[in-house]
This record gives sequence, structure tokens and C-alpha cells, in this order.
Amino acid sequence: MPFVWPPKKRDIEITIIIPSSNITILPDLRSKTEFAGMLARIIATYKVNNIVIFRDKDSSIEDANFLKLILDYLLIPPYLRKRLVPIIPELKFAGVLPPLNIVTHNPEGLKPRKGDLREGLVVTSYGVKAKVFIGYSKYCFTQSRRELNVNERVLVRVINEEPLRCEVEDANSVSEYIGYRTHIALSERELLDILKNLQGISILTSKDGDDYIKVPLRKALVKSIRESGGALIFFGNHSKDFNELVNRRFLDEIGIRFKINFIPGQGVVSIRTLEALIATLSLLNADIETYST
Repeated sequence: MPFVWPPKKRDIEITIIIPSSNITILPDLRSKTEFAGMLARIIATYKVNNIVIFRDKDSSIEDANFLKLILDYLLIPPYLRKRLVPIIPELKFAGVLPPLNIVTHNPEGLKPRKGDLREGLVVTSYGVKAKVFIGYSKYCFTQSRRELNVNERVLVRVINEEPLRCEVEDANSVSEYIGYRTHIALSERELLDILKNLQGISILTSKDGDDYIKVPLRKALVKSIRESGGALIFFGNHSKDFNELVNRRFLDEIGIRFKINFIPGQGVVSIRTLEALIATLSLLNADIETYST
């Protein structure tokens, strides 16, 4: 498939579940910030729709909240951060974070063009109309079907260049991929409640799973993902698979459909979570395109 920009949204949802203990072992705030930045880049690259941060028994509430804070921070366009984000200790090393470069952030730095999708901030409201800052020298005069509030973040589509005019868009209705949604679960019960509202079959990544090398398995997985509307992919931490971090009854409630080793024949004793994410999402991304027809 040739490169397409802006990227189109899939017709299925990909959700990853990651334990917050992945950053608990890191020695300092800078290391934790760098991890979160790489995580955000990986999931945006592979068009992940949802990331659920699970505070497991090896982690703390503070680390779970920190991971969500950084992931949410990166979703804010760089041109809006000074207007929206206060100076707080947790963002001390925000300067080491990579840009997310999703389409709504205008990563190419171009002037607004008709059809562009941007995220903006309401600076002046006139009810269902407003002046919106979209990272350009001129405000975009924007219309909506609902009342707009000052300092509200809105998703807009440029409908005219001179004068600059926009329309508010519904994030669920646009055809472009515009980033991930973050969720946080501080307990197994909270995680279960979140998963009930997300689409897809449950896939456990594990070195003890079925090796992801046989075509029938790969076709069956894609078929199940398509039929269920998506995939819920469970990852572990630096030393344990996800199933080792929760009790057996909880696993039964989740209803794991596939237990898969996405890196068969690994050459190291253990796979780091970011490495597992890249391997897993890369294979699934290719297979969803290959075996969906």
C-alpha cells in the first residue's frame, strides 16, 4: 500500500492495554518521560485507537497517572500547549518528548488549506460562531451546530482560505486518523468496566503463546478481529506477561480468545514492552491489510 497523507481511519478499533509498572522500574522522571514519548509515537504510528493504562500490583497510582498525563499532553498540538498547559513538576522534561506529528497538529507547518483538519482553541465566542486559533497568524472564523465556549479545544475543518473560515467537526465522524484516546484503570474492576465499552476480541501477548508464523493462524486472527470490530491487545511489563499480573478469575472475565507469541525464536532472554509493541503492531498492521480481502 502506497503512503497516503492524511492517513485514513480504520473501520475497526485497535486497543492496547499496558501496565503502568513499565515505568515504575525506571530510575528517574526523565527516563519515565522518554518512555511515555516513545509509547505515544509507536501507538500513533500504527493508528491505535485506544490505550488503557492499567495500574497493576507492581505499580503505583502516581505512575499510572503520570503515564496518562504525558500521553494526553502529546495529543495537544504544540501551538496550543503554552495556552493550555500550566507549568507543573511532572512536565519538567517535556522538552525530550518527540512530536506526535498527527494530521491535526499540522506537522508540515503549512498555511491552512481548504479541507485541512486542525485542532484549535476558541478565543472569542459568539454562541454557535467563534474565532478559533489554529496555529496560524489569523484566527479562523468558525461555525458550529452547538454553542462554543472560550478556551474550549475544538476539531475544525477549513472550508475557506480567504477569508479564513472553518466548521467544527465531530471527532467520531471524520475519515482521518486523529490520534488515540487514553483511559486509566486503577483496579481490575475498573479495567473490566472500560473494556466492556470497547470493541474487539481479547488477545494476550506471551512468549508462551502460539507462534505467529503459520498463515492459517494469521488469517483466523484477522477474521476474528474483523467480525468483532477490533482487537483488545494485552501487554505485560519488563518481567511478566499480563496474565501474571492479574488473578485467574479476572482473565476468565476478560475472555482471552488468542494467546500469541508475536516474536517466535527471540534472540534475547526477555522482550521489552516497547519492543513487543512494535513487533506486534507491525505484524497486525500488515496482516489486517493483507488478509482482509
